[in-house]
Amino acid sequence: MTTDGRAIALTTLIAFERTPRPVDDLLAPRLAGTPPREAALATTLVQGVLRWQGLLDGLLAHFVSRPLRRLDRRVRVGLRFALFQMRLLDRIPPYAAINETIELLKQQGLAKPLIGFVNGVLRTMTRANLDQVPLADHQRASLPRWLYDRWQKRWPGDTCARLCATVNKQAPLCLTVLTDRNAYLARLAAGGVAAQPAPLSPLSVVLPGFRGAPDTLPGYLQGEFIVQDQGAAAIAQLLFPAPPGPILDACAGVGGKAIALAALAPERRILACEPNARRFQLLRQNLERTGLRTRITPHPASLADFCGQYQGPPLAAILVDAPCSGTGIIRRHPEIRWLRRPKDLSRYQHLQGQLLGQAATLLAPHGVLVYATCSTEPEENEMAIDLFLGQHPQFIPDQCGPLCTLPLDDLAPDGFFAIRLRRCPSDCGAPAPARSSRQNCLQRLPASMIK
Repeated sequence: MTTDGRAIALTTLIAFERTPRPVDDLLAPRLAGTPPREAALATTLVQGVLRWQGLLDGLLAHFVSRPLRRLDRRVRVGLRFALFQMRLLDRIPPYAAINETIELLKQQGLAKPLIGFVNGVLRTMTRANLDQVPLADHQRASLPRWLYDRWQKRWPGDTCARLCATVNKQAPLCLTVLTDRNAYLARLAAGGVAAQPAPLSPLSVVLPGFRGAPDTLPGYLQGEFIVQDQGAAAIAQLLFPAPPGPILDACAGVGGKAIALAALAPERRILACEPNARRFQLLRQNLERTGLRTRITPHPASLADFCGQYQGPPLAAILVDAPCSGTGIIRRHPEIRWLRRPKDLSRYQHLQGQLLGQAATLLAPHGVLVYATCSTEPEENEMAIDLFLGQHPQFIPDQCGPLCTLPLDDLAPDGFFAIRLRRCPSDCGAPAPARSSRQNCLQRLPASMIK
């Protein structure tokens, strides 16, 4: 297997075009054994092409007579791959980007006439003034039209413009520190790594200019931190205070929020469910690295299966970090914008309702239920909670209201929604919950996040 970064990137992008899926699943196996510099190059190229695919396709459409979707996928990807380097990377001369792409396409077995076609289109573009090419607003933002239109309607003007600009930049590395945060910041400073405390969580540290691998940072092997956005760490805080008893992370993934819960409440027993075999393996690896294997009990099961198996006491608190469209994290996972369709929102909403209903059966009276997504869309957030509250009157929302974040500048958190609910026994005399949680989430952000 090649260790050339450009070859890995092009092969990965062609594989994504053939079978769209989370690009990390395609890229990670190809990076095994690759030198760090080549791995970084491959990652930059893959993420960059996917991030700017809408803009690249908008430009290419003016120089290709046929619709791009009708081209051989290798041709389509090769054109994007070279144009990204020509247009958006400073250190690669256009002729070098073209020549290297042509050689890589030859290795992909592309026929000679198609090689000539790619070469001709790209060389024509080097002679054109691409700044004068007319583009639609959603193409300039490199977003699918349906998502751009949604955002423009919900956050018109400057807010939408800032959101679109930020999601097309590389997100800063953010860590959840499991030891003393101030001491860890001092260690980073001593090593010449610029870092600062993140405002949303007492566990979070953001490294604005760091572009290396996280495992090169001090304390990685000792399990002193995990990579986690400050918004995700803040969600874990919403489970407290909670009554005594065990806490369940019902959709644990690779374990980030379960680990943050353990750091926030060292005395608590934490349970974590994850049905996906690959993510469950990563969950166990993260527990081993952080030394939390004895404090967090992982279950390779769906929440529905866990409900049927659980024999312990009612749970004091449950986090339902539900599967969602992921529109709040597209700056970290740029392919999400091309994987999602409008119809996915109702599909996810149905699944989210099922998960909330299952969690409700496990929760103790007066227990805390936190619902969270990494979505910006109301169908998965406020509307999903409205439906749940309508069907489960024993739950009331916390008076502090939902947590909503948006990546409106380079150091802001990703886009998250979370709301804290409390289970009230039928005889507790609690007032009926409000039937609408739809409010302007921007009003609930810290001022620094919305300026």
